[in-house]
Amino acid sequence: GRMSAPKLCAAARVRSQIVSILESWGMDPEIVRTTAEVMVETDLAGVDSHGVSMLMDYENSKSKGKLNLKARPHVVKETAVTALVDADAGLGHPAAVMGMKLAVAKAKAMGVGVVSVFNSHHFGAAGYYAALASREGLVGMVTSATRSIAVVPTRAAVPVLGTNPIAFAAPAQRNRPFLLDMASSSVANNKIKVYELNGKRLPAGWVLDGQGQPITEPAEA
Repeated sequence: GRMSAPKLCAAARVRSQIVSILESWGMDPEIVRTTAEVMVETDLAGVDSHGVSMLMDYENSKSKGKLNLKARPHVVKETAVTALVDADAGLGHPAAVMGMKLAVAKAKAMGVGVVSVFNSHHFGAAGYYAALASREGLVGMVTSATRSIAVVPTRAAVPVLGTNPIAFAAPAQRNRPFLLDMASSSVANNKIKVYELNGKRLPAGWVLDGQGQPITEPAEA
């Protein structure tokens, strides 16, 4: 059914809601704080497909036993300009923040920093992490593989690709830093759920059925 007008909710209240849920799962308070920060900032940036609306998905991963609730991201190996971070099968946000902070420190010292994260879960919006670099006066680029094959190539009917997001940030002289944050598909997967929550029909071309025909009903999609 169609939903009533959206209700506004204070960011602080959303943050405390996220914190109370993740802490009730037994996650470390510091890791919870970082995760909640990324999620709330993402919603405040208007990317409502990657903020608090992802909690249901994380709950799903938790109930399947895929999510390590005691995860502690840590550096496995590093050089002056590179590092490899093991996310310890936890939520991706704290590992991605750690990775970008490492990359920033290395770039400031050596001119470039390249950090990879593995053994991770969904990390929200890639743009959040790219922006950590531009805030420090550096150019940042973040990209990720995806866990699900959901993208149908042009004029095809069978999905063979991931949504593989790409984000790029750069400082600007007078203006706000430049920030690009995109999926390599027509739309991010979770946008469909946001449309369903708001009782809105999907634009044709976002989702295709097995015959390559568009689906506009979000529940069906």
